[in-house]
This record gives sequence, structure tokens and C-alpha cells, in this order.
Amino acid sequence: MSASPWFQLDDGTARAPATLHLQGAWRLAELARIDEALQASELPAVLTVDASALTALDSASALVLLRRLAIFAGGCTLAAA
Repeated sequence: MSASPWFQLDDGTARAPATLHLQGAWRLAELARIDEALQASELPAVLTVDASALTALDSASALVLLRRLAIFAGGCTLAAA
């Protein structure tokens, strides 16, 4: 499991993909640190994103998240859980 102030990455199992649990406030002021933490986490190609613990998400942070998912996961598909 990988963790930062902005997310936790739980390892997947044979039956379920890894889960990226977003948490706290994702805002422009912290964007460089959030991006560095995501880059260092080596996201798997298949994962579930859980945003239930987010307290704030601005558009710049959402764009960084989507870009990181596209880079590490080879693309992303958005679906409601």
C-alpha cells in the first residue's frame, strides 16, 4: 500500500483491482506536491478510483489526476460505481 496526504493506493487482489482512495482537499496550492506523489506511486494499469473522502477538488487538480491516470494506466475509463 502506498500513501500520501492526498491518497492511499491499496494493492489489488486476484479478484479485485487496486484502489486509489483520494482524500482531503485537492487544490491548486498543493498541485505540484500532489502530482509528484502520484508520479512516485507507480499506478497500476487497472485500478478503481474512490473519491468519497475528497473534501475539495478544483479543475486543475482534476486535470492532473486524469493526466496521471492516462500516463500510468495507459488511459482511463470513467464509470459510476
